[in-house]
Amino acid sequence: MARLLILTVLLTAFGCTGRDHHHARSIGEMRIQAELNHMMHASADAWTADDLDAFMLAFHNSPDLTFAIPPGITKGWQPLKERYAKSINNSSLYFTDIETTVITEDTALVFARFHNVAKADAAYSTGLTTLLCKKIDGNWVIVHDHSSGLPADTPRKDPDQ
Repeated sequence: MARLLILTVLLTAFGCTGRDHHHARSIGEMRIQAELNHMMHASADAWTADDLDAFMLAFHNSPDLTFAIPPGITKGWQPLKERYAKSINNSSLYFTDIETTVITEDTALVFARFHNVAKADAAYSTGLTTLLCKKIDGNWVIVHDHSSGLPADTPRKDPDQ
């Protein structure tokens, strides 16, 4: 009984109770979620500004980067950049319904809906994306991206709604 009392006093004194640990984990997860939200919005802003180099900062500059969309897979940062170079001009990109699952301090899964609106004729496309993100050299980057478009009649959801 005395040992249990001493252990309880020590754990409380050094802030190691289960409640404090859960609180610290929640704060850490909230920080990671905020960092990833910033990365997502910064990449969308870069796309909208037709700044491919800034947009590509969200992706891990590695030949191991994987981007999967119908009809196939693009492997590597440079091939992905070349693919995006053909489609970045004159459209606005934004994300909604962003959900982040923190796996570890340097790994997270991000799920979101993307929206792309052509500046010239307001043609609208949308889809879902699932991103595996890693914190590498102090920056969150996408290491695997799986995106799928939705039917053309999917209702438009503006970020102000």
